[in-house]
Amino acid sequence: MAPSLFTLGTAALALAGDAVAKQFVLDDTYDSTNFFDKFDFFESKYGTGDYNDVDLTSGYINYRTRVDAQKLGLISNADGEVYVGPDAHNITEFPGVGRSSVRLESKAIYNKSLMVARFSHLPKPVCGAWPA
Repeated sequence: MAPSLFTLGTAALALAGDAVAKQFVLDDTYDSTNFFDKFDFFESKYGTGDYNDVDLTSGYINYRTRVDAQKLGLISNADGEVYVGPDAHNITEFPGVGRSSVRLESKAIYNKSLMVARFSHLPKPVCGAWPA
């Protein structure tokens, strides 16, 4: 008896799955021992006359350097966990310098990739809070 189209399709998918799975190779690992080394920290530069030097998205923000971010508690790594967050303690007055935060820009460039990550906490999905 000739195989059905369903049987042939199932076999083709099974074989294709193996072929595709073998194409993925682990290139990079990001963890608490190297996470911040794999990113550049965008720093807001006030006084240049170009607001793109402060924030490329025209937000009311003050992006800090890695050293400043560590001193202010905006970034840390302890117990195998990486923390990245904004200044949630000080009130910023408008007009003036915006809330202290970090903008991380990857040093690596990927054309095609599969990224697997584990997060112990993400902000609630409300306006202005998203991993970009």
